Amino acid sequence: MGAIASAYVMAFREARRHARRQMVFVLGNQELIRRREGWPEEKIAYSEIKTAYDWLDTLIIKSIDPLRIIAVPREVRGFEVIRVELAKHYPIATEGEILRAKPTWRSVVVGIVTILSWCALFVIFYYVFVRAR
Repeated sequence: MGAIASAYVMAFREARRHARRQMVFVLGNQELIRRREGWPEEKIAYSEIKTAYDWLDTLIIKSIDPLRIIAVPREVRGFEVIRVELAKHYPIATEGEILRAKPTWRSVVVGIVTILSWCALFVIFYYVFVRAR
């Protein structure tokens, strides 16, 4: 069983490494383009960048509308050149800055409703199964 799970993990890692080696990033005057064999080109204009941040070993670039995401792995040749060029057009946040983002009201309300729902389920379970005996 462990050998089968290990084989799946190794196959996934090798496939990811292979896909990362096939990626080509082109820095144009107005946009970043990701090319990969067998996939359509992905383009994000510098003026469309909503966020750019480092996450784990990858530089993540997200566009405004329509939502597009380009992930630039650190293993890509020319990673630092891409990072420096993007920093000229948009500030790149670090992982810690992303984690310190303020929560929105919606996320706070959803969290409170979730906690109250779980509390209600525990109370119902208690009265139906424990107290009924």
